[in-house]
Amino acid sequence: MFKIKRTSLFSVKQTFDEKIAKLKAAKRARIFLVSDYIAVMSDVGAFESDAASALVRIGADIAFVGDSEMGKLRISGRASQNATKKAGFDLAKHVFQKLPDTFPGSGGGHAGAAGFNGKGNNINAALQQCMDLTKQFFKNKKGFQFKEYT
Repeated sequence: MFKIKRTSLFSVKQTFDEKIAKLKAAKRARIFLVSDYIAVMSDVGAFESDAASALVRIGADIAFVGDSEMGKLRISGRASQNATKKAGFDLAKHVFQKLPDTFPGSGGGHAGAAGFNGKGNNINAALQQCMDLTKQFFKNKKGFQFKEYT
């Protein structure tokens, strides 16, 4: 009788650097309550999209993770199905396609996963703009509230 070893085609071993980036993103996260949703923003030096996904997996409904290096901005956003389906929030439409109004560059993607590549040195200002655009979307919703957890 033969034993079959099962392996997942979708399982990819994380590198040490990827693990560190995700942990740093969690450590550096600023946490906000936007209506009934938890939104976070953080900065890391690499693996922005993986870090944003990890933040959503551990409890955020909306996550923005970015980096600025040598005059270039890079931001990845992820949103839970709860935020996209229930609230109608669309990262591409409500945030990343509007970022070029403030920062030179281009943004796009989908409701639950989107990104921005542009010019600039201040990742904190760009991440804050992502949060401001998120807040602007939810401001017109019933029961709007906004609070930062420190």
